[in-house]
Amino acid sequence: MRSSGPIWPRHWAAQGNLPTFSFDPKAAAATIASVGHPTRFTCLVAPADERVALVVKRQLQAIGVEMILKEGSIQDNARAIRAGTFDAVIAASVSGPSLLRPYDWWHSKGTRNSSKYANASVDAALDTIRHARSDDEYQNGVEAFQRGILEDPPAIFLAWDERVRAVSKRFDVPAQPDVDMMGTLRLWRIASKDARSRN
Repeated sequence: MRSSGPIWPRHWAAQGNLPTFSFDPKAAAATIASVGHPTRFTCLVAPADERVALVVKRQLQAIGVEMILKEGSIQDNARAIRAGTFDAVIAASVSGPSLLRPYDWWHSKGTRNSSKYANASVDAALDTIRHARSDDEYQNGVEAFQRGILEDPPAIFLAWDERVRAVSKRFDVPAQPDVDMMGTLRLWRIASKDARSRN
């Protein structure tokens, strides 16, 4: 599923008209041309992410940006990230229906903010989400967070991965379309012996 930012598109608080990134290569190329300094950077990539990296490299090349791929193991890349000796990295990250991980990555005091990204508007929005006392307050924080990320992007958000999961037939798991089964864990029940024998 195509990404429009750091918020899972099926998050309950993102169901309004959140602002999103738009695909506009001509405007991107014009912006890059106006910068006036070399548009070249090195990107760390693990072997498993090489295909995605090559697609991104080709798309950036089309707008005048050279992405030099530096392949390394997950461990090598993690060391470079911890040391801050990287321009960019392509990596899959676990997120999903919660905003806990985006808080950790993009709040200036987040424990996973290895890029040292800092933006006062993003911090304020994430703090609003964290301390919200009502659904409306939470939703306003989510909208402000998305707007802050759009105005000062810390990353290129590519896609939301979809996973296949399996669960033992000992459990009765309610089917909810477009919801990861782990999100329904509280609703699982031990299946009856009859149901187990039918499966």
